[in-house]
Parts: sequence; C-alpha cells; structure tokens
Amino acid sequence: MAAVRACTRRGRAGGFTLIELLVVIAIIGILASIIITNVQRARINSNAAKMVSDFRSIETAFEFMSTDLAHKYPHEDLYGDTNVGAPCHDEPVLSATDLFSNITGNSKWSGPYMQGVPSDPFGREYSYDNDADTWDATTNPWGGVNIQLQWCSGEGGAYMVLAPLIDDMYDAGDGGDAGKFRWDDIDDGAFGVRITAGE
Repeated sequence: MAAVRACTRRGRAGGFTLIELLVVIAIIGILASIIITNVQRARINSNAAKMVSDFRSIETAFEFMSTDLAHKYPHEDLYGDTNVGAPCHDEPVLSATDLFSNITGNSKWSGPYMQGVPSDPFGREYSYDNDADTWDATTNPWGGVNIQLQWCSGEGGAYMVLAPLIDDMYDAGDGGDAGKFRWDDIDDGAFGVRITAGE
C-alpha cells in the first residue's frame, strides 16, 4: 500500500493537470494581447510624434527661406511636379521646392534650407500648397500657404488614426479645421500645416 501511494505522489509531482495547463495558456494569451496592444499604441504615438517633428522642421525651413526671399512664397505651379505618392491631389512634392535648390532663380536664395527630404512614417513625401488663396477661419480654413501630407482613396485609415494625436500635440486638440494643423477625416484627404495666411 505504501509503495502504491509513493508511486501516485511521484506521478502527480511530475506534471500538470489539464486545468492547470489551460489556466497557464489563458494567462499567456492575456499577457500577449496586453503587450501587442501596448506595442501598437506606442507605434501609433511614435508615428504621430514623427509627423509633428517633420511638420515643425519643414515650417522652420520655410521661415528661413521666406526671410531670405523677402517673405515671398512662390506659387506652387512654379514647381510643376505633383507628388507621385498622392496622385489624386495636385500639389508639388516638397523636394521640388526652393527649400532644396534654387528652382525659381531668386538672387537672394541661400539654401538648401533642409539637409534631407523628410517623409512620413509610411514613406510618403510631404507636399507644398500655395494656390495664391488666403486663409480665413470661417470661409477658407485650408487657404494660405501650407505644408501638406496627402493620401488617396484606400489609404486614409492609417492617417486618420493619427490625426487627433497630431492635433493634440500641435494645437491642443482644437479640431480638424482650426489652428495651424488641419486634417481631413475622409479616406481621400490630407493633413495640412498653415505656414502663412496667404502670400
């Protein structure tokens, strides 16, 4: 009898019951989902912070350029090229502007005003918007001279998740058509940072 009892104890000590295994698997699953959620949230926050940093760097570069050029922002048509990353829009790509080379031939140009061409976390280059219109908070909230990040149909989801976070960082969360940072909540849209009300 003692030998049988000893054998039973040895068998129990060497393994787990099915219930114990299921509990361990459930705990691992819960921990994994928490980790994945936190990693995704961190990635989204990092992407938003990168875009804010890019917008601010580009804005600063334009300020230096406009000082050299006597506060003149060239019309976007002088730059010609559209952004192939967002062919559904008609603004030129940032690298085709006077930030990087003296395309307009201005004698006061002393650039380049940026060392490298920034792109968003998804690899898309920013655009330049100056249609010679004037910003007005009520009638033309996207007017003036803008830095834009544009996307086409089917691509908006990744950007729209970031919009409120960027708006919080840039304008203390004042909404899509207010402040310096404006954003669309549509699938074929853009982010925009106003660098001047119009020129």
